[in-house]
Amino acid sequence: MYNRVFNADVKGRIKMNSYSIETLAVHAGYETDEATMSVTPPLYETNAYVFKDAEHARTLFELKEPGNIYSRLQNPTCDILERKVTAMDGGVAALSFASGHAAIFNTIINLCSEGDELVSSINIYGGAINLLGITLKRMG
Repeated sequence: MYNRVFNADVKGRIKMNSYSIETLAVHAGYETDEATMSVTPPLYETNAYVFKDAEHARTLFELKEPGNIYSRLQNPTCDILERKVTAMDGGVAALSFASGHAAIFNTIINLCSEGDELVSSINIYGGAINLLGITLKRMG
């Protein structure tokens, strides 16, 4: 459920209308909860979610239906953040990670294949140096 601040076009890209990036940062991606009338989204501190039935669990685990399985993978708070970033960027989607290192690893592992060459500065995060020089080297 997207906030009324922006609309998606037929290709799924977000139309920023006349709203500033600051307005989108505050209002995009979250509908005010009618029960609490909270202006800001809640932080969901759970790690597990209930499934309606076994079929519902199956469709979630097969990624045939969007939803929450386990908080480390996806949760409502991250979903709101991703919608905000998508709106501010005018993109189709966004993906958030728990750490910069997780973002670096997932970017590389999804863009590079065995035998590809990756060029990097040495002046980067130490964990990324180990990732590039040791961990990924073992993977080819």
